[in-house]
Amino acid sequence: MFKKSVLPSGLRLITEPIAGFKGAYIRFLVCSGSRDDPPGMRGASHFVEHMLFKGTKTRSARELSAEVENLGGSLEAYTTRESVSYSGVILGEYIATTLDILTDMFTNSVFEPSQMELERKVILEEVDELLDVPSQVGAMFFLERLYEKNPLGDEILGKREDIEAITREELLRFVSSHYTADNLVVAAVGDVEHEFILHFIQRNLHITPTGKRRRREKPDLLNTGTVFYKPQKNQQVHIFLGAPLFAYNDKRRYAVALFNEIFGGGSTSILFQRVREEEGLAYSVYSYAEFFTDTGFFLAYAGVSPENTDRTISLILNELESASRKPFPANVVGIAKQKIKGRLMLEMENPSFRIARLLENELMLRRVVPLSETLEMLGSVTPEDIISIASEFLSPEHLMMLVWGAKPAPIDGFKLEEIA
Repeated sequence: MFKKSVLPSGLRLITEPIAGFKGAYIRFLVCSGSRDDPPGMRGASHFVEHMLFKGTKTRSARELSAEVENLGGSLEAYTTRESVSYSGVILGEYIATTLDILTDMFTNSVFEPSQMELERKVILEEVDELLDVPSQVGAMFFLERLYEKNPLGDEILGKREDIEAITREELLRFVSSHYTADNLVVAAVGDVEHEFILHFIQRNLHITPTGKRRRREKPDLLNTGTVFYKPQKNQQVHIFLGAPLFAYNDKRRYAVALFNEIFGGGSTSILFQRVREEEGLAYSVYSYAEFFTDTGFFLAYAGVSPENTDRTISLILNELESASRKPFPANVVGIAKQKIKGRLMLEMENPSFRIARLLENELMLRRVVPLSETLEMLGSVTPEDIISIASEFLSPEHLMMLVWGAKPAPIDGFKLEEIA
């Protein structure tokens, strides 16, 4: 059973005990991510994430990890476009240790200059590693073009020139405005007690109640109807075909989930069967949808040999057009519902999924969403709901494409533009 408390400072705590479970999963979620990095400081959110592991007033970087690892637990963190997550997993009997480490990181991190310079080098290596993978570079450029002139489209790791120039004082100012109580959600799942965690945080987490943050701007969609391309001497061409969607809080996302499941969500999907199984054009071919607080997108991807580029693009476009003209049969929709329901039920056996789901809904909706509500919303979607979404958002004038590795043939209804 969920419990939620909102402290006078604005900090939110959500817990979900699991009977018979021995582990405690704890996560501190900062409700700001890479899209909130200021101009000239792209990569600040990710840089701070690294620095919170580099030592506090009372613990070295090694000691922060060792205290949890020596008890069989672990610490980790990651940055997304709209949040930064710090997690600890440990046996429930040692939960106080993990809470102590996380609150120490948030309260007492020192950003020691020499450690910051070492970590700057590590992050630049991380950027270089990303740039060595053509499919990841293509995905990066796709979002840059889809959300052009908006930080939502910027790479999470940041821009090299900004990472090289960010100062300690700038990072500390960034922390003071974003790592505040009203911008923080703490969640715990497993062998946990709500009141114990609540009292621990009240006693030990000393951070500023609020801070001045830049207001997010919803992206303008400047490049729909365009095919961007970049010739490269790669073994594969990476095709990204997508369209902007609506925000997470739009209930039509359930129809999108079902469309995606049928169109490109697995080995029985339309894309997989047509592109891979019937024509052997690609090993990796799939689609997915992602939602943010104010927008979202749908994306189909295929990695193919250069000579198969135009045929694959034609297949994907033809299947999209067909899916937006004629409703999927009711039995196909029913199977997709059962697949998603089955996956959800299985994933709920995993505490890591449970805590991620709790925090996603708190971040996007500011409330806990019972699994029963999700399943009810999914079950209420009709074939007509799905085709309504497909015809409105996935018609050619709403699509954008990026072809990384080759110049495609001209496509009716699209303009071609080479990436310099």
